[in-house]
Amino acid sequence: LRKYEEGEYGEWKGYLYTPTGGYQPVITVLPPDDTVITEPKNGWIKIKKTDLSGNNLAGATFGVYLNSGCQEGTEVTSFTTTADEWTYFDVSQWMTSDTQTFYLKELSAPDGYVASTSSYNVTVNSANNATKETAAPVNGGAPIKNGKQQEPEGVVFKVDPDGNYI
Repeated sequence: LRKYEEGEYGEWKGYLYTPTGGYQPVITVLPPDDTVITEPKNGWIKIKKTDLSGNNLAGATFGVYLNSGCQEGTEVTSFTTTADEWTYFDVSQWMTSDTQTFYLKELSAPDGYVASTSSYNVTVNSANNATKETAAPVNGGAPIKNGKQQEPEGVVFKVDPDGNYI
């Protein structure tokens, strides 16, 4: 008890209670009144990234945000998809409550593909999505698809107001 009171184990308050009648004393050690002890929260998400034909795509980079705006430069982290059916990502570090909503936006597409301009959200529950095996699916589990980059086609003519080619 003395080592706690003297701060050897950090800032704690120690209490000794001796009940009447010769019973065993009780020692209680508590953190200071202004210390908040929180349980760590666990959470995992998973995302399925494919091309338009349903083939898995590796190399798409997604930003993870805590707000729906998904403003450039405000992501809390980012990750890159793998060639597996699902890419799993641990979001435990950013879980501030038992249930946390994350927002994702594709920052860059795999080589030769066009990035999705949509943002996606996923709600993670620390009890239901605490492991990789129980990860919460982004986009409700539907794949996020990328199309191939298209070369411009056609001919463009510039004309004056009278229809004469310029």
